[in-house]
Amino acid sequence: TNKGLSKYIPEANEILNIAETRSLRVYKLLKIDDKNILLMNHSSSRGGYIFNTEAKTLTPFLNDEIENIIKGGLGISAITKDDNGLYWIGTFSNGLIIYDPTSEKFKHISYDTEDKKSLLSNNIQAILKDKNGGIWIGCYNGGVCYFDNLASTKFIIIDDNVTSVKSFKNQICLGTSSSGIHIYDLDGSLKKRINTSNSDLKSNDIRELQVDCDGSKLFVGTNIGLFELTKDYAIVQTFKQENLNRTSISALSQDDNCNLLVGTRNNGVYVQNKNTNNFINYSNKGNTDKLTHQSVRSIAYNKEKLWV
Repeated sequence: TNKGLSKYIPEANEILNIAETRSLRVYKLLKIDDKNILLMNHSSSRGGYIFNTEAKTLTPFLNDEIENIIKGGLGISAITKDDNGLYWIGTFSNGLIIYDPTSEKFKHISYDTEDKKSLLSNNIQAILKDKNGGIWIGCYNGGVCYFDNLASTKFIIIDDNVTSVKSFKNQICLGTSSSGIHIYDLDGSLKKRINTSNSDLKSNDIRELQVDCDGSKLFVGTNIGLFELTKDYAIVQTFKQENLNRTSISALSQDDNCNLLVGTRNNGVYVQNKNTNNFINYSNKGNTDKLTHQSVRSIAYNKEKLWV
């Protein structure tokens, strides 16, 4: 959240704040292993930390040279790890960093009108590693770049802002800020567009996408609630809780039991019980020792613990 990291303890059915992280504005989380989580700090201070969940210690993740690039780019907006152990780090305004933590070497890629293998934009909002190991970079004002062997080889240009990129049904699904969902085959050809004019989607402002753990559906988080996209490309709204269906969704994930985890812009986090299809809402109303802020930016899951 904007005021550090909190963890959900299923057996106690509660969320507790991690005091050691309260000074951080955590924008993105990435599980490294069962003991460590990568925290991306959205502020003018250091951008990346490794948090040891057992010792509760914070260790700087990136060297000073990379940190200076991140500061110039107004912070980290997206991150993933590829099959070779390299971290792909997107910034809000200074392009892409590909980082090797073993050698501490990195490659900085930014938008260049003279370089056809650069980026479509320096504002990166989403990064996806597909099942073949390829990397898809979603740009806030331009489209998507596909990287193979550290070089961009394919572009999907759209007249909108890409907010989320996911692989569903062996296709690439793009969430956008004003035109709904765009679905492409892996060769870059447009398969389908889904929006308020041709489906039951209630808003074209897509904030986050999440593929169900069994691959049967795509969860769609919008600025006014949560929807599902079925394998037949139908939009349904199966979750009946009123508050969840009218709040702005900011993060989606699932735990090991395929329960859906929903972060919101101003109403904390919702945790699904898949057996009953109901959600429990956790917020910081009246108790900042638990969830310290109503705005949940990212969710990670490790060792039966949910981290927000």
